[in-house]
Amino acid sequence: MTTQNATPATPTGRIVFGCKLSVAKFEAWEAHAAQHRRQHDRDPYDYEFEQWLRRCKERFDKAGFPERPVIWLRQWHRGEVEAQNKTWLAHWERVKASIGGPGVTLALTGGRGTGKTQLATAAGWHICYSGRGAIYSRAAMLFTRIKSSYGHDAKETEAKVLKEIIGTQLLVLDEIGETRETDFEGKMMANIVCQRHDYGRDTILISNQSDESLARSVGESITDRIAEGGAIYTFNWPSFRRVGV
Repeated sequence: MTTQNATPATPTGRIVFGCKLSVAKFEAWEAHAAQHRRQHDRDPYDYEFEQWLRRCKERFDKAGFPERPVIWLRQWHRGEVEAQNKTWLAHWERVKASIGGPGVTLALTGGRGTGKTQLATAAGWHICYSGRGAIYSRAAMLFTRIKSSYGHDAKETEAKVLKEIIGTQLLVLDEIGETRETDFEGKMMANIVCQRHDYGRDTILISNQSDESLARSVGESITDRIAEGGAIYTFNWPSFRRVGV
């Protein structure tokens, strides 16, 4: 398991509209733009940027991130507020560099109000504006949704829920360990996280527990996945809510 100070390698690529593309994708983008100029005698970037931005916004809006962190994130992007502190910003840079690649399982631990959900929301924005999908859910709500699929009048099946949860590029599960998990919930979480890891998806687990308590709560199968290229980032400072941030 890497430490919170380890910096994952950043893949080679180019920046287009704020998103890192692989060299191959960047070259394909440039070739398409050049062909468009020859055929239509105009630059396609303005129109294509508008369409790209609309699709990215739709993905992020559907991801389900809480409204308050989303508002903060937009203010941060506009330069109206600053990052929570230097360690928070360092955590963010490492998380951003590690997601969107071959898939990692990460954990954010620490007390309430320390910016964990804000960082995960920023990660969701980064993935959605890189052309892929993200889903945010509190762990208890996810289990409720799965159990509801077993009813006779259920609007969705367990298979449909799991396909959506396992298939998205980034899954953020918040409030891990807030309630006493049943044996069913523990096995279901392990199944979801392990399948996502094996399929090369990114998962972020958020908990108010200590690192040790989280490890006991999620079990060996998930901690092994975190150890394989992932990391636990500790938010060990006072609540920003209590100091008026």
